[in-house]
Parts: sequence; C-alpha cells; structure tokens
Amino acid sequence: MMFMIYPYKQGSEGAKAVAEALEGKRILRENSTYKPKPGDVIINWGASDCPFPQALNHDVSGGLDKLAFFNRLKGTNLVPNFATSKLQAAAELMFPVFCRTQIKGKDGEGIVVAESWDKLVEAPLYVEGISKVAEYRLHFGRLPDGTVYYMGGQKKIHKTVEGKHPDIWCGDETTFVWTVNNAPVNIPDGVLHKSEAAFKLFPELAFAAFDVVYDGQAAYVLEMNSAPMQTPKTTELYAKFFRDYEAMLPKPVAEAPAPTVAPQMSLLDSIKSFLVVSEGQSVDYKAANIVNIIQNKLAA
Repeated sequence: MMFMIYPYKQGSEGAKAVAEALEGKRILRENSTYKPKPGDVIINWGASDCPFPQALNHDVSGGLDKLAFFNRLKGTNLVPNFATSKLQAAAELMFPVFCRTQIKGKDGEGIVVAESWDKLVEAPLYVEGISKVAEYRLHFGRLPDGTVYYMGGQKKIHKTVEGKHPDIWCGDETTFVWTVNNAPVNIPDGVLHKSEAAFKLFPELAFAAFDVVYDGQAAYVLEMNSAPMQTPKTTELYAKFFRDYEAMLPKPVAEAPAPTVAPQMSLLDSIKSFLVVSEGQSVDYKAANIVNIIQNKLAA
C-alpha cells in the first residue's frame, strides 16, 4: 500500500508536506508513469483535472467554482445573501457588497468591494458583506463508512496592509493559526455547526476546509478549500485522518497460488514404475496390471 498525492500544481508545498507526513509519493502532473496498484490510496490535492476516478476528492468542482458553491448552499441559511447580477445585487443586498469577478480565484483574487450601488462592477457573483468579529477555517474529513471526522479549527489573523481592504485575503499577510496567546483557538458552536452542515452537503468529498465568518451571534460559510494551506499541525491532522481512512478500507485479497500439476508419465515410465513397486508379485499379477496401465493410457 502506498499513499499517492496528485497535486493541483507541480511543486505544491501542501501536497509535498502531506506526502512526506504519510511517507507517500507525489504523482507528476505531466509525463507520469504511475499506474495504480491494489491497496494504493490516491489523494487529489485540489486539482480540477484529476485523472484518477478512484482518488479521494476526485471531483472538487463544487468548491473551486464559487458560484457553484453558493448555489449548492442556496436556501440553507449557511451562506450570506448573494446575487448573480448587478441589478439584483443593488435591489436585494445590503452594502458593502463583495463583487467576485473571478469565481475560481484564490486568495481573494478578483474581489471588488462596493460600498454603494454605483460602485458595483460586473461580476458573476455578488456577496453581501458580514460585519464580522472573527473568521475561522474548519477542517473536516469523511471516513469510508460516511462518518464525519472533525480535524479541528483555526482562526484567521489578518495584518493591516496599506491600500488593501481588511476583509480580503492579502497573501502572506494573512494566515490561519491554531493557537492565540498560547491557548487553543476557541471555535464558537455556531461556527462548528454551520461548517459541518455545509460539509454534509458535499457527499462527494472525503475532506475539505471551510472558511466561516462570525458576527458575534451568527456564522456564515464563505468558501471551501480542497487544498488548504498547510502548517505543521495542519499536516499532522490531515495525515492522521488519511491513515484512519486507509485503516477502514477493505484489504486487497492476495491471489491464491496456482495448483501444482504433477507431470504426466509416459507409457514406458509408468510400466517401469509399476514393475519397481510390484517387485515380488506373481507374473500373472504383473501382466494383468500392465494391461490396465496400457488401457488407461489409451483411454486418456
């Protein structure tokens, strides 16, 4: 058995960290000679083009496409109010509104914050801003028997960057931490319940991380990550989940060895063998049995 990681891009640091923690290998995105073997556990790390249908998280399109994600959760009270046109956004949403001009962007790519209706820009998705007091990232897995597996939660730490909106990811200036002041991050119950409910609506996924904002009373899921940023603790938790997942899989059955077939003896060898073992018997006995041997050989 081997853990094999298929990365969303060659050189993915997250895929490398997980592969090393599992003592597994990464699959080349191009010119790979890898052929799955019985017992291998293939993990798709955020790729939209995973060529292995048996891989965990083979289809991550429901999370990569932000519009598809919001539509999946529409009517559940799990996500903020959203719209799909400027006219609808101006009429139905409270400002500020986050215009998501790239529905497959990462790290806040393509987000334009509109403080009023005349600042709205063309976009496939508009999301009503939440007056948050905190933002979290929660990690979940799903075992082979369907059991939801909660790995843990992090808190978002966002450094102020001049010229950058404080609610938008700013690359290296933003991170998620497991502890604050050396104490484990306290995850509000509403944040945990909302993110777990969202994960249950993606039964095709074996693992995912959800970004959730909290306004002090209610929680709202913003997006899903199928290749979440790794820290040493995050990698440790994902590696444990993948090992627990593998332990529940049925083990491949070894092929039974082919039965040994005794070589067929020639007529002459059969008669010689009989004469050796029948030493001391009468001539009539030997003659009768030699006839039987010849008849059996002819019948065969």
